[in-house]
Amino acid sequence: MQTDRLKILVLYDRDTGVLRFNERVLLPDYQGFVTLYVDKKLTKIKIEKLACLLGHGRLPDKNERVLHKNLDTNDLRLHNLAIVSRDVFMQIKEAKSNLDGSLCLVPHETDRFCYWLCYREGSKQKRKLMHDIVSAKKAFNKRKLKCIKLINKFCVFD
Repeated sequence: MQTDRLKILVLYDRDTGVLRFNERVLLPDYQGFVTLYVDKKLTKIKIEKLACLLGHGRLPDKNERVLHKNLDTNDLRLHNLAIVSRDVFMQIKEAKSNLDGSLCLVPHETDRFCYWLCYREGSKQKRKLMHDIVSAKKAFNKRKLKCIKLINKFCVFD
């Protein structure tokens, strides 16, 4: 990919996060890619990677990802973008998934004193049998707090 040529042709406003190519605002497709013709060659790149290239001066490596600090993938302002390792990115994604509803307590189907603690770990949905409500709530709150701490460590909300 011609990163030097992209730096010349694409204009990036770091304060608003707007990218322009030939006076046209770049908008991503449903997968987050923009397609550009650079020197009569078709170039397809993720819009957040393009913003990082123009803002930070480099593309993320193979084992790195672009993190939106406020978790809004449409916000391309430079202070909202950070390059993190793939492992950290997956942990944040997993924690967000748990907080968005994957983490839950469900009553057991037959034993009315038991509960299933459902959560996402290692990109797999898991569940653990808890034998009383006190230990179930304690384990639930412990996992929830762990997810909140991880997100607060890397993310910033306006």
